Amino acid sequence: MKSLLITLGAILLSSTASIASTLTIKVTNVKSSKGTIQVALWDTSSGFPDDYNTAYLTKTVNASQKIVSFKNLDAGNYAVALYHDKNNDEKLNTNFLGIPKEGFGFSNNPLILTGPPSFNKAKITLKKSIDKTQVIKLKHF
Repeated sequence: MKSLLITLGAILLSSTASIASTLTIKVTNVKSSKGTIQVALWDTSSGFPDDYNTAYLTKTVNASQKIVSFKNLDAGNYAVALYHDKNNDEKLNTNFLGIPKEGFGFSNNPLILTGPPSFNKAKITLKKSIDKTQVIKLKHF
């Protein structure tokens, strides 16, 4: 009986030691509460930031909500891309030059000059069992 209790205790301790993390994204500079905010989380550079189909996780929230949480994430590197889909057509609308007409942003708020940032510039490192909050300011052109 004593060995059973010790074994159960060891299992409980090991399972709590591997508790995953939560990444919370707070979106600022949202100029309208119309539409949704489309958020994608990648755990690899493959497809980042344009191909939402390759994202590890995606979420859609009402534009008025401005907060998104990704729960139960393992320790590792992640990057976030998001945009304010004002007209709910599930794509980032651009003008004839390819310049976004809707607000957009990336984790770490990298400087945007001539194109999207690399995965490494937007990379967020999560540590085991430590929750993290990232503020992303929408950019508008």
